[in-house]
Amino acid sequence: GLDDFDCVLSNDDVTKHKPDPEIYLLAAARLGVPPSACWVVEDTEPGVLAGRAAGMRVAAVPSCYTRQSHDFSAADTIINNIGELVA
Repeated sequence: GLDDFDCVLSNDDVTKHKPDPEIYLLAAARLGVPPSACWVVEDTEPGVLAGRAAGMRVAAVPSCYTRQSHDFSAADTIINNIGELVA
């Protein structure tokens, strides 16, 4: 569950939304780590762009809804499913 995470943020925590990097920069600040030490896992183009703008590395995990309509070329890597992250 969400209790397993050290930091959980939503749109309610920021004033600017993706592709603005505010939410990712806030997460890094709350965790006390530099953005360059973070990985973003995203399933949308605006999310990928936000992660890159934050100076973070990005793994794109396109969903069946975004695979054909979003450009994931800005991601550092594109994976087929979330299971590949922990494999």
